[in-house]
Amino acid sequence: MPSPQIETTETAFRKPKTICAEAWIWWAVRCASGQSFRVCDDLDAQGFATLAPAARTIFIRYGRKIEREYPVFGAYVFVGALPGMGVFKRTHEKIEAVLGDSRGPISIRGQAIKPIVELEAEGFWSPRGDVATEFKRGDMVRICAAKGADLVGEFDSFPSEIRALVWVSMFGARRLVPVDACKLEPA
Repeated sequence: MPSPQIETTETAFRKPKTICAEAWIWWAVRCASGQSFRVCDDLDAQGFATLAPAARTIFIRYGRKIEREYPVFGAYVFVGALPGMGVFKRTHEKIEAVLGDSRGPISIRGQAIKPIVELEAEGFWSPRGDVATEFKRGDMVRICAAKGADLVGEFDSFPSEIRALVWVSMFGARRLVPVDACKLEPA
């Protein structure tokens, strides 16, 4: 059976931004559900700097691999403004709140935003494409982040680029368990 192709168009995905984070005053805002990318695009056009780190995930639907993009922090977006500019709930109709306390919105230093920009540029939140070449059948692996975290088992195979099969001893029997490929590490 031929390997299914990933259904994607590179132009449809957001490009990581190169922002000089230190020059801006930043706020965290909560947007309406599913509107964080739209809010970023609109605020960018208004002269604000925005940051909504995006991750990509690959999943299989009806035998086809599909790559989708989603915001890492859900409905939360970082909005930067030059001194003298402010970010308020009325700045955009899809902003539900600017995070703050009883004294008002709390600004975030640019030095705190800079690592987030760097992690997004490195693709930190997206699955790695080189995982499939890392393990051979019979290698001992550890499941590092899943329901069976810290379980050690014997690697079997990669049925797809995003899934791995691992033999794990559970309840007195050996079982073949499917695991996300990016959640394995050498034991």
